[in-house]
Amino acid sequence: MKFSGSFDVDAPINKVYFTLTNPDAISKSLPDLQSMEVLDEDKFKAKFKVGMSYIRGSVNLEFEFKNKIENKHATVLGHGSGLQSSIDLVIDFDLMENNGLTKVDWSADAKVGGLIAGVGSKLLEGSTKKQIDKLVQSLKELIEQS
Repeated sequence: MKFSGSFDVDAPINKVYFTLTNPDAISKSLPDLQSMEVLDEDKFKAKFKVGMSYIRGSVNLEFEFKNKIENKHATVLGHGSGLQSSIDLVIDFDLMENNGLTKVDWSADAKVGGLIAGVGSKLLEGSTKKQIDKLVQSLKELIEQS
């Protein structure tokens, strides 16, 4: 599944970059996060609650920030499993100053296998899109209010 989008944040570019590359900061915005452990400044583990159709439980993922270019770009790699499923994520974001705001362009590629993938692509894509929308809104609020 591929997703992409952009949003503007009313905050300086360095503040946006710091928040998006700081596990402790983004943990406040991750939907359905049950627990998180920071391993180092670029790696963290997270456990998420999952609930769609007949599938209920949790998945564990490990994330790592790669290709960091301060105040411009980063890639987030995620890999995990749970509920007889596997999940691989590649998330890229690019930042630009835009008329006093910071524009965030992002793309995500998610590969899901196993039981979760069995619920059907329309349900899985719809559920994932809702979670992305929640995450984006929460990140904007977090950055603009802090």
